[in-house]
Amino acid sequence: MNNDLQKKLGQRIKKLRISQGYSQENLAEELDIAINTLSNIERGNSFMTSATLEKIIKVFHVSYSDLFSFDEIDTCETLYNSILSRLNVIKSNYDKLKILDSIMEKFI
Repeated sequence: MNNDLQKKLGQRIKKLRISQGYSQENLAEELDIAINTLSNIERGNSFMTSATLEKIIKVFHVSYSDLFSFDEIDTCETLYNSILSRLNVIKSNYDKLKILDSIMEKFI
């Protein structure tokens, strides 16, 4: 595996993890891997198994192309999908959804 690809993918996973409110411990538990394994993946020091890759896709609610997209968000559809992904994380939290609803109300 190309080390540059490992580093970019690791950075992407870390960015998704943080944006969706996961700690390394929470995400490692969700993926059923050790915390140091996740840390090595995020730093680009190692690559993951295909099973872990599948779990990452499901946990973050992203497509393969989104996961391997290393460019900044540059389209409305990509941005919209990113917002939906974040909403999925808090879909059971009434207080946070109420705050977001009041913010959105001012824009729409």
